Amino acid sequence: MPIMLLTVVALVSVACNSMPPSPDFTTIGAKPIWHSSSQESESTNEQDSSHMFVMARAVVSTEAAISTAVLYITAHPSPYCQPDSRLNPSDYGACIPHGGTSQAKLLGAYKAYVNGVLVGTGPGRLINATQGVDAIDVMSVLNAGSVNCIGIQGYYNMNYATDVYQPRLYAVLRVGMADGKTFNDVLLSNSTSFHTMDASDVFRPEGSTGAWAGRDGFPHEQLDMRLYPTGWTLPTFNEDPSKWIRAKEQPDFALPLALKIARPLIILQRSTKDVQSYNQNSRVIIDFQLEMQGGVNFTITAPSDGMNVTVSLSEELTTAKDGSTTVLVPMRTGNSFVDTWTLRKGIQVVTQHEYMEFRYAMVEGVQYGLCDNNSMPCLTESNAWVVRSPLSDSLDDQYHDVPALKSSMYPQVELAKFASENASLVAVWNLTRYTLVAVSLDVNTDSNTRQRDLCHTDAFITALGQLSISNEYGLPKATAMDAFQVDSNIWQGTTDFRAALISLAWAHALYSGDLSVVVQRLAVMRLHSFMVFFNKDVGLIQKPAAFMGKGGCKCPQDWNASAGLPPGVYEDLGCTCNDLIDWPSGSRDGYVETTTSIVPNAYISMALDRMADMATWLGNITEAEEYANISNTIKTTARVKLVSGGIFKDGITTSHSSLHANMFAAAAGFVTCDMASSVLSYIQQKGMACSCMGAYWLLEGLYRIARECSGDVGARAADYALDVLTSSDNNSWLHMIAQGATATMEAWTPQEKPNLSFSHPWCSSPANIIVRQLLGVRPLSLGWSTMIIAPQPSSLTNTFATIPTPPGVVTVVVTQTLNTTISLKTSYPNNIEAQLCLPPPNGVTVANKLLLNGKEVTNAVMQGRLLCVKELLAGSGNPTTLQRMA
Repeated sequence: MPIMLLTVVALVSVACNSMPPSPDFTTIGAKPIWHSSSQESESTNEQDSSHMFVMARAVVSTEAAISTAVLYITAHPSPYCQPDSRLNPSDYGACIPHGGTSQAKLLGAYKAYVNGVLVGTGPGRLINATQGVDAIDVMSVLNAGSVNCIGIQGYYNMNYATDVYQPRLYAVLRVGMADGKTFNDVLLSNSTSFHTMDASDVFRPEGSTGAWAGRDGFPHEQLDMRLYPTGWTLPTFNEDPSKWIRAKEQPDFALPLALKIARPLIILQRSTKDVQSYNQNSRVIIDFQLEMQGGVNFTITAPSDGMNVTVSLSEELTTAKDGSTTVLVPMRTGNSFVDTWTLRKGIQVVTQHEYMEFRYAMVEGVQYGLCDNNSMPCLTESNAWVVRSPLSDSLDDQYHDVPALKSSMYPQVELAKFASENASLVAVWNLTRYTLVAVSLDVNTDSNTRQRDLCHTDAFITALGQLSISNEYGLPKATAMDAFQVDSNIWQGTTDFRAALISLAWAHALYSGDLSVVVQRLAVMRLHSFMVFFNKDVGLIQKPAAFMGKGGCKCPQDWNASAGLPPGVYEDLGCTCNDLIDWPSGSRDGYVETTTSIVPNAYISMALDRMADMATWLGNITEAEEYANISNTIKTTARVKLVSGGIFKDGITTSHSSLHANMFAAAAGFVTCDMASSVLSYIQQKGMACSCMGAYWLLEGLYRIARECSGDVGARAADYALDVLTSSDNNSWLHMIAQGATATMEAWTPQEKPNLSFSHPWCSSPANIIVRQLLGVRPLSLGWSTMIIAPQPSSLTNTFATIPTPPGVVTVVVTQTLNTTISLKTSYPNNIEAQLCLPPPNGVTVANKLLLNGKEVTNAVMQGRLLCVKELLAGSGNPTTLQRMA
């Protein structure tokens, strides 16, 4: 095909900057494209013609004197369900299935290659009524001054295609000249620049893998390598004119093109040297060591055409009937990631298109390594491609995975680091930190193994972890923005999810200082907060009996207008109204739901506190007072009407008490210090009678008591929190590790939830708890302009952490001599002011001497159990030492 020459020159005067200005997508002239005859079922594959794969390629030259190169790329994701005729077809929420989401759950609407290197995949969910465009820095793989190939592999499921929902690919390659001022668009997708090939016969889509990603899920990829155009992503590839034809230009996208809120997902490679293998005759099992999302890159040599190998991916190993080791297929989640590939004679590299969650790969019908059987295919290299959100740019934070690209276009970000003498605590930190990294994609979901839904409690706990360990806040923002959309509105009447959604928006704004989500969504938060159910005569949230998930449950009619929906849509959803409380249901400690129930009241009180903060940030003081007053009334009333025998009960009309009633009461601030001892004793007596998600609220409650209550009860709470974090009991994070988990599981054990995944970040709370509560590092005001460092180390004698923030890195070292002295040594940037506090040394309850850099603090203030320097201290980059002595 002809080499594309310079097509557009955009003369833009800007300061020399590594981040080039993005194109004006409305005027630039690029067009959406697809293969010209795919929609007429050119493919001879009769197994599942609704699934289409297309390859598109363009060859382009660039000048030698370029300093930046950005590939702007997007594609239309496959619709998830049948559009609802009452809704605007240009809104991606135009199809809303019962109890779920209409958002696309597949990532690979496109996979992008530059000169043979996989550089990106996406675009994922469509957020804020825009067609999101990824801006991928490809300078490190571009041949400046030479010929380059841009390859795009597209997928589309035609099950729910309409005039609006049609397959489309779109790309612009913009290079910046060495002067830092001139930017040239050297490639625009159109019918002249790209040639395409129908690849459905190559991928042979068939059946369903079980991923909840549209009708019947994503198909198996039964690749036929005899038809695969080897080298098609390289500039030297020779196209077969009977297969490669000019691309067909498509109508514009229904939604306006705009850069995505978050950075593009990154592609990494996991190499053979970082895996283990189990070689069993004609079967080999590859252990990629850690849970991952992506696919395999297997190099296989076949002695003849038409030989088959079967590849099965799974999160677990198991024992076959003959006693041999095998992978668990189907997985506990119901997914069956099993593909059979047909090989061509010779060497080939085989890889899947769509990402999957797995740790192990079993290949049947091959030899492995040094092969001596010339009648059987030989697997010589067993690598994998990995996709995740860029929470860090540091190679040290990639867990031995190697990024495909070297990017300097975005501000460099990194991950928090933690060390302690307590090996169990470090192991739990490593498990949960890796979880937040490994299972992150375009938005936070419950798990990307099976459901791939933005469940709001899951998304909040996950985002809070990411905000705590990384200074890249794009993913939490995209999640918060997306979570308010109608097409993300799952479990519409569940108090837990609604309140967690509010907390998610609050946390992002607090950490980032970016109020855009708050400005856009604060008004609708009144709906999500369930303020409508506040009964001022009772002083609590009181949900009507018809709104408790008992037969005939319907969402209120007035929700339609608030959500921007035509009349009747919410009702037709069969709205889920009962509260989650905890999940699975057997992990609720017998909690009794009533119309006036403590867990919903705790959730809503916390949400209203955060709405009061957000209204204050926007200068809406009267509104903030309204939220705060209702929240305070709920707290005060709960201490009277929901307490029996010194502990909290589940609801007004029941005498039953549970762990959940008391741990949520503690987390929401219902527990006063004069009742904390009895509540804490009850919590300790119950043990871990909650799920690994519920454990987040347990730890929040314990550290709140530890922070606010002086004397023995505060110390007991901090001690028990550390016990929870480091427990090796059946319901513990250490037991997850003992069961083979490398990312947090969906539940403590398969006995608790038989269909669990090994990639569920809603159980990753120790990562945020260690940073925010045990080390006590969290922002006090928007964007870290002020922060607090108030560690609660319990019996730990030596802890160290570095916590990245947008202003810079905060370093914390906490040491103590039990019964004598506790010391905090910290450094932080000079554009942060910090409040520094310490609890008493472990083993004593009275310690009134506070030293700052060796000098006694004469005006220290007591805040609960913490003794604090009264003034905020500006950072200097140099260490500051605070000591509290018995």
